[in-house]
Amino acid sequence: MMDKITLAELLGNKCLQWQTPFVDYCYADFVLNKELKFYLDNPNQKNIYVLYLLRGHKIQIDTDPSNSLQLNQKQFALIYCTKNQSQINLTCLPSERIELLVIGVSAAWFQELETLREVFEQEKIIPANKTLNKVVNMSVELADCISGTNHLDRFAGKIKDCYLELKVQEILLLSVEAYKNSLKEHEEIDTGALEKMTLIHDLLTNNPDKEHSLKNLAETICSNTTFVKLNFKKIYGKTVFEYLQQIRMEKSLQLLKQKTHSVTEIASQVGYKHATHFTAAFKKYYGVSPKKIK
Repeated sequence: MMDKITLAELLGNKCLQWQTPFVDYCYADFVLNKELKFYLDNPNQKNIYVLYLLRGHKIQIDTDPSNSLQLNQKQFALIYCTKNQSQINLTCLPSERIELLVIGVSAAWFQELETLREVFEQEKIIPANKTLNKVVNMSVELADCISGTNHLDRFAGKIKDCYLELKVQEILLLSVEAYKNSLKEHEEIDTGALEKMTLIHDLLTNNPDKEHSLKNLAETICSNTTFVKLNFKKIYGKTVFEYLQQIRMEKSLQLLKQKTHSVTEIASQVGYKHATHFTAAFKKYYGVSPKKIK
């Protein structure tokens, strides 16, 4: 069994960390060729953590034994930490490049910032409740804001602390806006459309070895391809074929770890007629060849 380590211990000088009394900021950009488990330490008992996966295929977030979230590229997760929670466990899948930003803020900070506190209270993010732990798609504005933040090394002392706290405020406000828009989108989805998209979602999930087309999927729910394309992406945040590719790659990774199937057999089980096509797709998705998975 592998010893779990912190993100900072894992990456050393590849992990950029800045801290103020109220804010923790950790940015990491690294390559990973095997599955890895690590944790975010919470010694200062920050009340809210926000994890942004800027690049990479998937990170599993475990805040407690009964609560697990899947974070995909260009998504972020709002996590509430209870008083006694000292760490957040994460599992990264192999990826050619992983770019991750973690922001932790304390309740005391919100007491100092009346406007930001009012925004978070209005959206029911504080006081936190059990529905807070949620994955949200990043907006273009949010991604741009984050990309322009990682230049804190040009500042020092109090100026750096001030700059960091102001940038974190901007990032959090844009995150709340994205969170609010995601709730609005789900409210606007027709119940009938949700049921039909759930059928397609389950069909893809349970049959990654089959050939799927938009036309056949639409016929399955007695609808048309436009209806499927629009509603599937609105509900699941990715196209039908992006989701199918994700399912195929995740299943193939699980099978490779079992060490009981050949690459050719696995290719067939995830819908590829030719092992060479599967190998090319797997390497493009994870950044490593199937034969290098340990």
